[in-house]
Amino acid sequence: MGSSSSRHADSELVETLSAQSGFSRKQIQRLYNRFCHLDKGNNGSLRRGDLEHISELQINPLGVRIIDAFFPEHRLELSFSDFIMVLAIFRPDACEEARVDHHAEDGFPAVNSRDEKLRFVFNMYDVNHDGVISRMEL
Repeated sequence: MGSSSSRHADSELVETLSAQSGFSRKQIQRLYNRFCHLDKGNNGSLRRGDLEHISELQINPLGVRIIDAFFPEHRLELSFSDFIMVLAIFRPDACEEARVDHHAEDGFPAVNSRDEKLRFVFNMYDVNHDGVISRMEL
């Protein structure tokens, strides 16, 4: 999977992820190619070390916290589906895309709603996961 050549994600998976994340099929395919490029172990999943080699994250003061966001609860591996769903949080706010009720078609809150974005950022700073951001966590 770590090959530099273009790979194609399973079309059924692309459709499912498009519906869940709001990314277009073309965007998901591009993200799949990036995922494959990052997958240095060629095992179909990413590990922390794969993301730690991204130069933009190495120089970012929040790089470690951003990587932590991809691996909640000390998970060791990240699937492509999980990768997409974390990235979907960064898409424009759901209400900006005419989803004024902040819910996806399935009735659950949209992954990129304002509330989900705030929860994501809060969790980035709440390092010890106690529900409070202390001075030490800033």
